[in-house]
Amino acid sequence: MIKYKIVGFFNILFGLILFFVPLTYLLLVIPKINELYADFGTKPNLLPIYATGSVPLFIGLLTIFIGSKLFSSQAKIREKYFLYVLISLILWIIGGLIVGFLTLSIPFTLYNLTSQF
Repeated sequence: MIKYKIVGFFNILFGLILFFVPLTYLLLVIPKINELYADFGTKPNLLPIYATGSVPLFIGLLTIFIGSKLFSSQAKIREKYFLYVLISLILWIIGGLIVGFLTLSIPFTLYNLTSQF
């Protein structure tokens, strides 16, 4: 049925967004912040940022998996995973809030750096 494929497509699309945004943040932004701290001779505690950043990555992968199951040819599997799409929508909203938190943590870490000196 076409509704499952449409919902599955958007679920995969949102899952890819939710996966790649924090991934680029963790791979590109955090190392630059770490270099900035190293230039000032301090060591930041990046464990909370990496832990918080891994949650949207996991939610993104889960959303992609659930969306791909909606392309199945078996109606029973599609019906089962259609309920999971609603759950993944809630998880996607939570993941989006976490990504927003990660984005706001950039100025916060810079503020902590300047307040040390």
